[in-house]
Amino acid sequence: AGGGSHMGIGQMSASEDGGPRAQAAVVMPLEIRKPEWSLGSAGHSFDQCRPCAWFWRPQGCDNGFECRHCHMCGGEELKARRRSKKSVSRRRHRGTWGGGRAARGAGARRAAR
Repeated sequence: AGGGSHMGIGQMSASEDGGPRAQAAVVMPLEIRKPEWSLGSAGHSFDQCRPCAWFWRPQGCDNGFECRHCHMCGGEELKARRRSKKSVSRRRHRGTWGGGRAARGAGARRAAR
């Protein structure tokens, strides 16, 4: 009658059919949440990780330690990497098509007049 489970993050319990079932991660309130290791944090020190899109949102990441994305990256890291990826993509696109504004330069504009 009543009483909560004393299992830690990532521990298993038996499901109704007797098979193992992973426990949901305990999500700390955003106001006190700090970076923490997850399976996806393995390459964090070498910038070889992928930031978790959920960890720094109010609802948090339900996967906890088992998450394959990095919980060590700060809340702005995902946005910064997206901006960087878009910037690189734009530069590649301009280079592929032979000329954006930077490629034409001032001389080309004067000649066109």
